Amino acid sequence: MHIVGSVSEKAPSGAVAVVVAAGRSERFGYPKKQFVEVRGLPLLAHTLRAMERSPLVKGIVVVVAPEDVGFARSEIIPRSGCSRIIDVVAGGPSRQESVRIGASRVADDVDWVLIHDGVRPNVEPDIIERVLAAACETGAATLGLPVFETIKRAAPDGAVERTLDRQGLWRIQTPQAFRRDILMRAHSLAAGANLRATDDAALVEAAGVRVALAVGDEANIKVTTPGDFYVVESVMMRSDRILSGETRVGIGYDVHRLIPGDGIVLGGVRIPAASSLEGHSDADVLCHAVMDALLGAIGERDIGFHFPDDDPAYKGAYSLDLLRRVAQMASSRGFGVANVDTVLVAERPRIAGYVEEMKERLASALGVIAATVGIKATTSEGVGFAGRGEAVCAWAVAVLRRIGGEAV
Repeated sequence: MHIVGSVSEKAPSGAVAVVVAAGRSERFGYPKKQFVEVRGLPLLAHTLRAMERSPLVKGIVVVVAPEDVGFARSEIIPRSGCSRIIDVVAGGPSRQESVRIGASRVADDVDWVLIHDGVRPNVEPDIIERVLAAACETGAATLGLPVFETIKRAAPDGAVERTLDRQGLWRIQTPQAFRRDILMRAHSLAAGANLRATDDAALVEAAGVRVALAVGDEANIKVTTPGDFYVVESVMMRSDRILSGETRVGIGYDVHRLIPGDGIVLGGVRIPAASSLEGHSDADVLCHAVMDALLGAIGERDIGFHFPDDDPAYKGAYSLDLLRRVAQMASSRGFGVANVDTVLVAERPRIAGYVEEMKERLASALGVIAATVGIKATTSEGVGFAGRGEAVCAWAVAVLRRIGGEAV
């Protein structure tokens, strides 16, 4: 499995997107979630606008239920304001069939196809570019996020049957990117074998093609339950609201000693190593520096005051959870995170391969997109305690802005 965390120069120059919105919303509780209005527009219209914001999306085929084709053409497309809609077509009895129908409307001379859920409205241009870049490796790629929670299998009676090993498990997102010929062949083989799958990557896997994984975004949520609308709307508000008026800047610093161990936690990510960081919590210096930067920006005392190292409640605490609490504290004062930039200083372990995952986790805790978070790693060239490999330290700068002129 090849995991791609950053944009490659090999990304295709363009693709046609097939946006699938033909579902009946049976798990949703009432019909047609794709047409529910959020912030003045149907959810599907938001999704189409998000896809068109990417310069790599050269055209869009929209797939809806047969009875909704006229409505989509007369209402959804005009209200979306999109100019790259190729066609609106009637889907089939299953998502798999709807994708096949939509992809068949893509011209033969198009090399690359993106498949995207019509109820994922917060997709950003950078992850569209990322999944297309990853697809260049094998001809197929999907977005996803590593599973960090404990996963259990339930027995028929509702009790826990067993706990699954989460190592290597990913939560899959769309868009998924494919060479058009690979995608169409996979659908043809699946139809012949009566194979059914929950996503197109599984069909391509079954056709013998290796599917690359690109790191997705927590904000790229699919609306499945009514409660998901609140999350989607919150992300939209963070993306389009005006952060105006007062600006606050905070700086944070933290250092922890390296001791013999089996790994360290940085930015919420556990990194295998022959050492650990000494501390009362998980000793995540990166999270701690960001926390202090946020606290400084809102005029609060440092993390030692709010989360004292002699309080048993914080023994072994996961610092990413504490960062969420600090971000919520800033929000309660009327401030949103505009940008966070960090520098990690360490001779060991090497962390370059973990930076993208750390950015995603920090961004999720802060309630922002990953592009808002900067992480740079360097060494001290053998100088000082960090240079001698005795410790890891981190600096952070946070920029906060008043949200909509709210009072503290």
